[in-house]
Amino acid sequence: YSSFGEYNVTLKVKNTNGDQTSITKKVIISNISPVSNFSMNSNDTICAGDTTAVTFTNTNTGNVNEFKWFVNNYLESQNPDLWYFFKSAGTYDVKLVSYYGGCPDTSDIKTIKVNPRPIAKIGNDLFICKGDSVTLSVPGGESFYEWKNYPGTTVLSSTNSLTVTPTNYSRYRITVENIYGCVAKDTIIIYINTNKPVAQIDTQK
Repeated sequence: YSSFGEYNVTLKVKNTNGDQTSITKKVIISNISPVSNFSMNSNDTICAGDTTAVTFTNTNTGNVNEFKWFVNNYLESQNPDLWYFFKSAGTYDVKLVSYYGGCPDTSDIKTIKVNPRPIAKIGNDLFICKGDSVTLSVPGGESFYEWKNYPGTTVLSSTNSLTVTPTNYSRYRITVENIYGCVAKDTIIIYINTNKPVAQIDTQK
């Protein structure tokens, strides 16, 4: 084609009986090749397992009528923009390829670092006897720990463990933050058994 525009291409087929059929397809010849570009909505730390998707917005120039988004070479979307949840820590290559009339551009690629989330697993809920103490703990080695009654605002401990002697049903929450700014939380319930057994010695035997 010597100039840009939209062209209808028709194929006609006739059999030996003289019956004829045809099909027409539109061909687009672009005068402005698409140039892929995109931005992301987060300049902050991206943490594995974030419940808010990272939004990648195309900022293409030129004529574009088709999009393909790849994450680590896997096709994830053909929408104009991409919303993606990073479930695991690691390095991800996000690539956008834009097309016009079937002609792709040179793709835009950005490398995204996803940081690990700390471990904040206290364990299963507990049943203890009234007056007993229990030590709650999570793995150590992170930069920030905060234990509170839940719900509540008073900080009970700033280490990875907490010893408590609850007198009634209680809930405790731990907040852990690592050096990347990623946060994890967990809550435990402690139930109190008020029917503590009484040991007696039978002096009649």
